[in-house]
Amino acid sequence: MRIGRLSLIGCSLWAVSIMVWDLAAAQASEKPTVDFIIAALKQQEANCGPSLQVKYTVDWLGPVEPGGLHYEARYIRTREIIFKEQKNGSWRSASPGDCEFGCGIVKYSYARATTVCRELAADTSGKWKTGVVTTAPLPSRLMSTPVMDPVLYALSGIGPLVEAIKGGSVRETQEAIEGQQCWRIDIPEKVVSVDGIRMAWVVWVDPGIGYCPRRISLTTIKADTTETMVHDFLEYRSIGNGVYFPMRITVRYGETLTSGLDFRAQEAVCGTVVSPEEIQVKFPSGTEVRVLPENIEYTEP
Repeated sequence: MRIGRLSLIGCSLWAVSIMVWDLAAAQASEKPTVDFIIAALKQQEANCGPSLQVKYTVDWLGPVEPGGLHYEARYIRTREIIFKEQKNGSWRSASPGDCEFGCGIVKYSYARATTVCRELAADTSGKWKTGVVTTAPLPSRLMSTPVMDPVLYALSGIGPLVEAIKGGSVRETQEAIEGQQCWRIDIPEKVVSVDGIRMAWVVWVDPGIGYCPRRISLTTIKADTTETMVHDFLEYRSIGNGVYFPMRITVRYGETLTSGLDFRAQEAVCGTVVSPEEIQVKFPSGTEVRVLPENIEYTEP
């Protein structure tokens, strides 16, 4: 009798688990609203707790050659501040560790409540240093090169992903991206320049990873040409507390979509408490500072 009762309980639990799995699968295949996807992305950010911290490198796609783009970066997102530090400048020379142009360190800290961004650039020797202060929602100076953040990933001309999809529409059926069934969001074209250049974004999000992006495509429409850029979010990992993170992002452009940038994360962690003092950019004495858009200049005492 005891064995039969345990078997019955086991069968019941198995049936419940199948029902839960079927319900989750049905929800994943049922067309979500844009508001639902935004809420899911915000939940990904909330699940990070006090912070998301990422260390990554950026290189040209393909073999790294002397003179090619290379830099190391550190990105920290807290509830109060977004911080980015870019090391080793822009260009790799023939000699390891020797930079011919643009070497140094650039740091950004963006206060999310006040929208004030502070930027400090210095060469590796500390001989020169300049500062910039701007006030704008996630200013382009901080996000001009994409950061490895699937929630706040910058869509040029319209802002971070979680906000940019607000005006979009979800297709009726799913589409396969990298073998995963995703929902496609079409964002209406937007005129981004006085000469009529238009941009149209398409975003594919995967319900299996908290509706994080699998691919983002940008079409730039000019008077005589149309250009395409494709951002692929690859090698997703679960980094704890239901947070999914892409350990690699590629940005491809050109006629054959073979040129571009390769972002590779060496470390991605969430949940660590970070003091605002640690990531608030401060200008050392003697720094030449420019305040935009007022174009006011001063020297830090």
